[in-house]
Amino acid sequence: MQSNNSVVAILDAGAQYGKVIDRKIRSLHVKTDILPLNVPAEKIKGKYAAIVISGGPQSVNLQGENVDLKIFDLGIPILGICYGMQLIAYHFNCEISNTTKKNYGPNNVWVDLSCSIFDGLTSEMQTVLLSHGDCVKECSENITIISKLSELITGIQHKTKPIIGLQFHPEVDLTINGLEIFRNFLFKFMSIEKTFYLKDILQEILENIKLQIGNKKVLCLVSGGIDSTVCLVLLQRILKKEQIIALHINNGMMRMNESETMLKKLKNHGISIEYVDACHTFYCAKDASDGLELKFVILPELKRKIIGDTFIH
Repeated sequence: MQSNNSVVAILDAGAQYGKVIDRKIRSLHVKTDILPLNVPAEKIKGKYAAIVISGGPQSVNLQGENVDLKIFDLGIPILGICYGMQLIAYHFNCEISNTTKKNYGPNNVWVDLSCSIFDGLTSEMQTVLLSHGDCVKECSENITIISKLSELITGIQHKTKPIIGLQFHPEVDLTINGLEIFRNFLFKFMSIEKTFYLKDILQEILENIKLQIGNKKVLCLVSGGIDSTVCLVLLQRILKKEQIIALHINNGMMRMNESETMLKKLKNHGISIEYVDACHTFYCAKDASDGLELKFVILPELKRKIIGDTFIH
């Protein structure tokens, strides 16, 4: 059980990088929960140490604030990224401009090194990824500018509240010191405990498996690759043996002796799998639309479709 001073709430505004934010913060041994953008502030109060508001495709000028405004009065640190920064700026009466040209790609921005979120960075000029349409045109008297790209405001901080916004994306690798910025937010801009480690991730996954499956049976198709093998091992850890139906279908497209090697390795670990040799079935498979046999098909996309359809049937 995580204490309420060690978990960060990520409010998802529909960002393409939402899970990347999640992974970055968890890589620093801090637990996260991804929540809807409009989650009531009461569900955050007392349960989370901080809030990160993700980017998203919306415009605050067109749709207003799709967030419970009470989160800004909870007194806990808030980091707004891209659209998240625009939400913060809009709420605190900054002027937001709609731009006709979307700003996308790596840029070199100026950052205020006296701000704790940029602590330890060796240069005022930082390479970051920008991906936005709207921008903060002018700040209100309670907001300080902490980052700029020429005249474009790319970072803001509230003068009295623990609230900060970044127009760029610290979660992506194109922002060179993005992980360090997250580290500073978690451990210098605020102070949070490191309580989330690999064993916690494993335990969380096992609990989710048990919760979703209960006493039902599971059909697990095992290809021999990493994903399906790890899935099977986790199922074996948490479920009864009779609940699991593990099946490997040899479609004849594997590497030489790959199926036999995989089955032997799993057997050595006490894991048994039902084996189906369907090589001939796949070799003779046909395209459902024109009856063309797989062996005469050249296009990789069509080959995959025929193989996939054969698996299903």
